[in-house]
This record gives sequence, C-alpha cells and structure tokens, in this order.
Amino acid sequence: MSIRYLRCCCLILLLLGGRAAAAATVGLHPPERSFSRGESVTFELVVSDLDRVLAAFDISLGYDPAFLGAIAIDFGLLLGDPVAFEAVINEDLTAPGQVILAETSVLDGAALALLQEPAGRTWRLATINFTALADGTTAPWLSYIALSDADALPIEVPVPGPWALLAVGALWAGSRRPR
Repeated sequence: MSIRYLRCCCLILLLLGGRAAAAATVGLHPPERSFSRGESVTFELVVSDLDRVLAAFDISLGYDPAFLGAIAIDFGLLLGDPVAFEAVINEDLTAPGQVILAETSVLDGAALALLQEPAGRTWRLATINFTALADGTTAPWLSYIALSDADALPIEVPVPGPWALLAVGALWAGSRRPR
C-alpha cells in the first residue's frame, strides 16, 4: 500500500467520523453548474433527513459574483404558503456574492407535520435564480445554516469541524513532494 492511499483513507475516516449524529442535511441541487453568459441559472436549496417538524430556517449562500448575479428567490411551500400568510419570508439579494434567505412558519406543529409528510423525504426550501454574467462553471456554497423545529428548538445540521479542515490541510501539505 502506498502512503498516498493510507493518507486518503485516514482523511475519509476523519471527515466521516467527525460528523455528529444530525437531524437534517441541507444542500444545493445541482451542487455545481456550467453556463453561458446571459443564461438563467437556478439552484434548489433542499433539506432532507428531518426527524422533526421544520418550522423555520435562516440560511446564507455565497457565490462568485464574477460569474453570477442573484435576481430572485422562489420559496417552497414546506413551511406554509407565504401568499396565504402561513409563513413569513425574508430575502436579501443586495450584497454581491451573498444571498440571505429566511422563512418562519406561523402554522402550528400539527399543520406543519401534515405538510411535511412523509418523513425522510428531500424537500425544496427555495429556488435561487441567477443570471450568468460570464461563461463558466461555479458551485455556490452554504455559509450559514440555522434550522428550528415547531418548539423553537435548533435542528442540528452536520458540518465538518475546524479540526477536520485542519486535518485536510495537513494531509494535503504532507502529500506534496519537494521538487
């Protein structure tokens, strides 16, 4: 076995072992996208693995403003219909390179549970719409995630800890050969 293979195995174990047992996963679909200048580009913000009723979220998304310009957010109906005053939404697209979106349901836990059946599904929280400012490929990233349940308790979301990121850097630096 090579040293490189062992380092890769250790890295995978560190990253997988560093995750706490979490109640939810938040991500973007697709995680990366190629586009041409002037094209409409969309990413869906999704949540999965919920073991409790989701009642609110506050999420910041970063992107490369050299390639994309945020133009609109279309919130899903997972927390109720904002038009019917079942949910309160907040969005901020004014800062280049950052989208801030939040939604809080005004429905009770039982009504939310009916909206979020069956458990274990992947749900769309919102669709973020961009205009491509240049040809290229980019992958937006989630820079802040806060979820809460119907009892206003936080829902954990797995993220690698700082020690895991340090381990990645150390393994990468250790794998570099001097020339």
